[in-house]
Amino acid sequence: MAARLMHKAGLKIVAIIEYDGAVYNAGGIDPFALEAHRKETGSIVHFPGAEDIDRDEAMFLPCDVLLPGARENVIHSRNATGSARRFCAREPTADHGSGRQDSGGAWRVRNSRHTGQRRRGYGELLRMVQDRQGFFWNEQLVNERLEEIMVNSFNDIVGYAEKHKVNNRTAAYMVALDRVAFAIRLRGIYA
Repeated sequence: MAARLMHKAGLKIVAIIEYDGAVYNAGGIDPFALEAHRKETGSIVHFPGAEDIDRDEAMFLPCDVLLPGARENVIHSRNATGSARRFCAREPTADHGSGRQDSGGAWRVRNSRHTGQRRRGYGELLRMVQDRQGFFWNEQLVNERLEEIMVNSFNDIVGYAEKHKVNNRTAAYMVALDRVAFAIRLRGIYA
C-alpha cells in the first residue's frame, strides 16, 4: 500500500523487501507491476522489472527515505550509522543508540477497514467515528482527515523534540502523556 501511494505521488521506489527476498532497480520499481507479479507467482523474487538482491543488503542501499512498513525494530545503530537517509518508521525503532530521529510511532495504520489489519491506528479511530455518527465518508475525505491528523501529530512531536532537545520517540511519549494529563484535568478526575 505505501509503495503504491508513494509511486502515485511521484517518488521513485528503488527497492522492496519481503519475507522471501528483495528486489532492486536504481531506475525505479513499478509497485503495481510488482504486485501483479507477486499475485501470479506468489513471490516478489524473479520480478522482470528488477534484480533479486539479498534482503539484508537491501537495507543498506543508498536512498533518501527508508520505510520499514511491515517489520518492527529494523532500524538500529548498526544500519543507521553513517547514513544520510531519513526514516519513516511505522513502529518505533529498535534503540536510541542510532542517534537518528524516528517517527515516534506517530505514523500508524492508515485505515484498517481498507488494509484489513487489526491494529488500532488513526484510521481505525476514524472508522469508529463514522460508525457512531451513522454515516460513512468516502475514501478522499478519510484520507484528507487522516492526513490532517497525522501531519499535526508529526508536527507536535517534532516541536516537542526541538523544544525539549530529545529524540522523536521520547517526544512522542511526552506528547501522549501531556494529552492524557490534559484530558484528565478537563474531566476533573484529579483537579
